[in-house]
Amino acid sequence: MSLDAKNKHEAIKELSLMLKETGKIDNLKNFINEINKREEILSTYCGHGVAIPHCESTEVLESGFAFGRSNGLIWDKNDDSVFFIILLAISKIEKTENLHIEMMSKIASLALDEKIRKQWKDSKSITEIKNTFKIEDE
Repeated sequence: MSLDAKNKHEAIKELSLMLKETGKIDNLKNFINEINKREEILSTYCGHGVAIPHCESTEVLESGFAFGRSNGLIWDKNDDSVFFIILLAISKIEKTENLHIEMMSKIASLALDEKIRKQWKDSKSITEIKNTFKIEDE
């Protein structure tokens, strides 16, 4: 849950590695490069201490996301501190129309909910975090 990352690039790498380890992405280096290219276009900091880095990629074998907490890191120089990072990996291979928009919409709605952010901050277990995303234990 808690990231070791000290900056945006370390956070992206750490969360991408989680996705690689769970079989969601294929080539880690290529995926990270694509996420970073997306970040160069426009910051994915969305306010309230939340960043949602994302990209559509052929390196994504199965769409999904990784969640991490930080003690407050700078995302981009004009942004406030980021405490929650949700990295979205959206497959260009899967045949699901509008998946990108649907995932972003659902995650953004959660991130804007003050009660959810408080749960993310106070959670002591992965299960508690998963429950905020309506994910049941496997």
